[in-house]
Amino acid sequence: MKLFLSAETDPRVNMGLEHFFLMEWEGEGCLVYRNSPSVLIGKNQNPYREVNIPICKREGISIFRRISGGGAVYHDFGNINTAFFGKRGSTCCDNYRRWCEPMVIFLRDLGLDARMGEVNAVDVAGKKVSGFAQCLKGQRFLCHATLLFRSDLALLNRSLEAPDFIVEAQGISSRRSTVANVSQFLSRPESTESFQQKWVEFLTCYLRCERTSTLPEEAALSTELFVESHVDLWDWNVGRSPLFTIALPGVNGSGTLRLAVYRGRIESAKWEKGQPAQSESISSLVGRPFRADSLPPVPGLNRSVWEKLLI
Repeated sequence: MKLFLSAETDPRVNMGLEHFFLMEWEGEGCLVYRNSPSVLIGKNQNPYREVNIPICKREGISIFRRISGGGAVYHDFGNINTAFFGKRGSTCCDNYRRWCEPMVIFLRDLGLDARMGEVNAVDVAGKKVSGFAQCLKGQRFLCHATLLFRSDLALLNRSLEAPDFIVEAQGISSRRSTVANVSQFLSRPESTESFQQKWVEFLTCYLRCERTSTLPEEAALSTELFVESHVDLWDWNVGRSPLFTIALPGVNGSGTLRLAVYRGRIESAKWEKGQPAQSESISSLVGRPFRADSLPPVPGLNRSVWEKLLI
C-alpha cells in the first residue's frame, strides 16, 4: 500500500490524478488532497438540478462532473479529501464499510463520537462530517471521501441549494444532510494543515505504508490528457446531463418560457400563459446547446436570466 499527498489544489488536476490511479496504476493505496472552492457533481447528475449556479458564478466557485456516482459536494481548503484505490472485492458495498472504518477510528481516537452514517457517510454527534462515493472499472475501484474540518458551511449550503427554475428532471438526486465541521467538536483550535498531517500520519500507520510516496512520473501526462478530454469540456460537465424541464419567467409577468433540455441541447421550447406572438422567435432555440454563448435574444425574456443561470 502506498500513500500519495497531492500538493495541487486545482480540482481539475486532482480529478485527473484519481482517474490515473483508477485506470492506469496497478497498485493499491490512497491519495490525500485539498481543492480550491468548487462543486463536484456525481457522474449521473444534472448540475442545473443540484447546484445554485448564480451563487457559484458570483462567488467564483468552479463546477465539475466527477467520474464517480453519488451526490453533489462542495470543496474548499477546509475540506480534506481522500481517494482509496485498488483491486475491488466481491461486493461493491464492502468498499464503503472498509474505508469508512479508518476514518471512524481516527476520529474516535481524537475523542469524538464518530460512527458510520446511514448513506455512505461518517457522522459526529449525529451530523455528517464525511461523505463517500465510488467508481468501479473492471477489477479496479476508487472510493473517495470528504472530511469537513474547517469548511465554509454557509457557502456549502448556498452553493448546493436547489434552484427553483427546474420543473422536472431525471438523474440521480443528492441526499441533503445536516453537516458539521470536525473543528467545532475539538477542545483546542487547530489549523487545517495540522489536522491533515495527523490524518496522513494515521493512514500511513493504518495502511502500513513506510512513508508518503512521490507521485508516479507517468501521472502528470495522464492527468493532463484526462483534463483536456473530460474535465475542461462543457460536453462532459454539462452536456451529458439527463433530461430536464426548466421554466424561466418573462419580463413584467408576461408569461413563462418552458424549455426541455436533454444532453445539453434544447429539445422543445414554448411560452406558457403569455407571449403567443413570440412562438416563431423561440422556435430557433430548438437544437441549440443550452449555454449563454449559443442562445439568441428572446423577446419577452430578460437576457440577464441566461447570463446568471447558464454554465
